[in-house]
Amino acid sequence: MPAYTYGRFVWRAHVSADPNASQAFYAALFGWTFASAPGDKRADCVARAGATLVCGFSAASAATARPHWATYLSMEDVDGAAAIAAISGGRVVTPPMDMNGLARCALIADPQGASVHLLRGSEGDPPLAPRPAPFTFGWEALRTADRAGALGFYGRLAPWHVGELRGRTLFVAGTGNAADVQTASPGMPSQWVPFVAVPDLTERRRMALALGARVRVEEMVVSDVGRALVLEDPFGAVFGLLEPAP
Repeated sequence: MPAYTYGRFVWRAHVSADPNASQAFYAALFGWTFASAPGDKRADCVARAGATLVCGFSAASAATARPHWATYLSMEDVDGAAAIAAISGGRVVTPPMDMNGLARCALIADPQGASVHLLRGSEGDPPLAPRPAPFTFGWEALRTADRAGALGFYGRLAPWHVGELRGRTLFVAGTGNAADVQTASPGMPSQWVPFVAVPDLTERRRMALALGARVRVEEMVVSDVGRALVLEDPFGAVFGLLEPAP
């Protein structure tokens, strides 16, 4: 029987007008390697860190689309969750659809405009590592202009309850933490930000800036969690770096 981790983020994909240039940036920063992904509607190609499958890369469907990291949330009932989003002040951007027998998926936006894919894979979800391997995704943060509104919206949508850790607000799925909720910086849109685990935050920050990225949120230290910062890649997609605590 397929195993699922409902309420946890299970896939990410970089979307831009020039996937080849995007791949070159992330290959230089994280050492990712790439291969085509025929038949997978989530991405045109996939990235690996060593032997570990990490994420996908796709060409934007419209030339005017802003480059971004798309995040995928495991859900038991994609259709039901999309309906809840629509009646809770959100918007169904892409209605639920089957993806070549691989999954059922929908794209929704919350009332503040942050978008997230809802996904139920036909073969279950990848197992969750107790600690993310270097250069794999290890965390998600919702940066929002309306914390109270976001807590209410996602509390109805996802199998989450709200927790606290060292003064930070968390979305908790079952016995595991799924994401944290942060107030968006002035001038930044509400959005979901995926974080890549790195062994050396200071060095990767230096490398990212040398490759054309810029810092959007300076380094944050969270006791017992680690050090993190938020970057914008040279194409405009926002992502984070996380150096887990020892």
